[in-house]
Amino acid sequence: MRTLVLLVALVAGLSAMAIPKQKSGVFTIEMKSTPSLRAKLINKVHASMGGNGGLITYGALDTKNCDPTFNYVTLSSKTYWQFAVDAFSVGTYSIAKSQQVISDTGTSWLSGPQNGINYIIQATNAQYDAKYKIYTLPCTQTGLSDIVFTIGGMKYNIPSTEYVLDLGLGNGNCALTAFDFGGFGPQWILGDTFIRTYCNAYDVGGGRIGFSKAHHTSV
Repeated sequence: MRTLVLLVALVAGLSAMAIPKQKSGVFTIEMKSTPSLRAKLINKVHASMGGNGGLITYGALDTKNCDPTFNYVTLSSKTYWQFAVDAFSVGTYSIAKSQQVISDTGTSWLSGPQNGINYIIQATNAQYDAKYKIYTLPCTQTGLSDIVFTIGGMKYNIPSTEYVLDLGLGNGNCALTAFDFGGFGPQWILGDTFIRTYCNAYDVGGGRIGFSKAHHTSV
């Protein structure tokens, strides 16, 4: 009956890929025969209007749309897809400090502690837009620094093409897709801004997560 509801009903919301038994929902994917899955999102403003918004591969690694080598780190908590980052940097600011983060397909942007987000704002010279309640900057602005996370000794660079997006705000302004989390739990949430840049391999059986550079040339 639950499967039938999904097939015939008009529903809206998020279908997140949480650790088994940590989220309750309408349906459950049997993971015993598919110990890992890989997610990749595509950077298209109007992807929801009939285009490909991303890819999910179950039980295998997609080496066509991702670099063949995935670098894995062990989960620090199985409440979510949580692990540690060794360092964070943007522009002239850097901090070599272990922080807890989660990979979250249900978060569209990059979320972090206030001081970290403030450094991103300063590095991009973004301005607060009271109308949209987000930080914006000119779409034509160039020379922006990468946002860099060091995970398991590897550097993962997020270019401005992924964290500055044209959402149709008007006046030539683009959105800075980062916001202050300001809550309890992990310091950072690596949402779609990160997942568009790097394929995320969720290894349920191994209790680990892997990353590989995403290729957007073919979907």
